[in-house]
Amino acid sequence: MKLFKRNNKYYCQHTDPVQGRIRFSCGTDNKQQALDYALKRLATPKHALNNSLDVLTLLSVIKSREATLEQSKYYKNHVRYHQQLLSYYKGSFNLYQLQPVDVLKFHTYLKGKYKAPSTRNKYYLALSSILRHAKEDMGMDVPVVKFKLEKIVHTRKYIYTQEQITDIISFYQNDNDFFMRDLITILTDTGCRLSEALSINALTDVRDSVLTITINKANLPRSIPLTPRCIDVFKDRVNFKELNIHQVQRRFKSMKRTLSLSSEATLHGLRHTFATRLVTRGASIDVVQNLLGHKNIQTTQIYAQITNARLQDTMKLLES
Repeated sequence: MKLFKRNNKYYCQHTDPVQGRIRFSCGTDNKQQALDYALKRLATPKHALNNSLDVLTLLSVIKSREATLEQSKYYKNHVRYHQQLLSYYKGSFNLYQLQPVDVLKFHTYLKGKYKAPSTRNKYYLALSSILRHAKEDMGMDVPVVKFKLEKIVHTRKYIYTQEQITDIISFYQNDNDFFMRDLITILTDTGCRLSEALSINALTDVRDSVLTITINKANLPRSIPLTPRCIDVFKDRVNFKELNIHQVQRRFKSMKRTLSLSSEATLHGLRHTFATRLVTRGASIDVVQNLLGHKNIQTTQIYAQITNARLQDTMKLLES
């Protein structure tokens, strides 16, 4: 099942094994309403699809991302995880007959296709969410299957030095690229994700020298006190809508080549640097957790481990 837009209206197209191709108008230009309408119509006796995996896929996407459906990055990623299932099962699969061996085969398939355990876990959990929504939201008596995720070994994150950050900001200043100069400043001094920074509207999000992040991964607003130079940025800038994520990444890569920075240096590394500096200078983990917007404090604990590792490396200098 897929949605497409024509004449400013969404249409649904679905291929049924028995009835063939089904296509109809959803009568709206709103994606959320179109998805709801398509699901209801396909669930009627005329278009009943029983165990159709793609209907369950779409349902799980809606249920999992209702609050952030309009944020295309999250929506597209979640759809991609579930579309992988459609590709693997060739668009047809009977959930009633799912066995543990089928789950293991799917995991083996993912191991052969994706290198990173974290990536495999995301695609793996897509099948788990399909089963959960089939049981809880559609009342299907599907089998209970346990999913064991792969353990992720956290590698050292790239941390910028103060000299590197100064060089980066100076590079954009000298190049008259004030957009990137301001963006780097905000990312460095607030620990925002790039997607969060690009969604800032200073008119509504900045009050009394405090930035409130309203659009974020955890769907929980958080407040970050602004440094003096961040305050200066928002005196002349309302938002960062001039460029999209891909354009920003291209400019950053160009700068990396010019300054001969490591290939491991990324924009997200500025967020790691922000957190590591706070922990190094004595900030408590729970405060850093709130500033970063982590739901689980274990995610924030990695920065304490990074700091300990760096301290150990420093102490080794005494032995040389």
